[in-house]
Amino acid sequence: MYNFLKSLVKWPLVVGLASYGGYKSHNRIEKIADKIHYSGLNAEKGYASKKTSLKLTICRDKNEEGNLETYLCGNGTKIPILKRNLGLICGDADYNFKNFKPEEVEKLCPKPNCREEDENDDKKSVIGGLLEGLYEFIFD
Repeated sequence: MYNFLKSLVKWPLVVGLASYGGYKSHNRIEKIADKIHYSGLNAEKGYASKKTSLKLTICRDKNEEGNLETYLCGNGTKIPILKRNLGLICGDADYNFKNFKPEEVEKLCPKPNCREEDENDDKKSVIGGLLEGLYEFIFD
């Protein structure tokens, strides 16, 4: 009877500890596998460097209302992943607009000083205009 009780406690404990150890080391194992898998590749021009790419992770937080928020994290940044009409987008419109190259800004906002003029408009029309321009830029 003693051996039966000992086995009844011992094996679930061993399986539980092994599962926990495997779970805790999964991220490290995945990062090592990614480094090996992508070791011979270079980053495409205009994309994140390989070093930066391999450090990126998806982070999740619970907000004050108790809802889930999802972020792209890495290299000291935490960029929100937002749902839009045509899919997901990293960062809000203001964050993306500030990161555009001058020629991209010109394509989104062809008239001179439109950014300053938009700031005088109603906030709703500014956001709508930027998002419309962003979608045209990305999908046209």
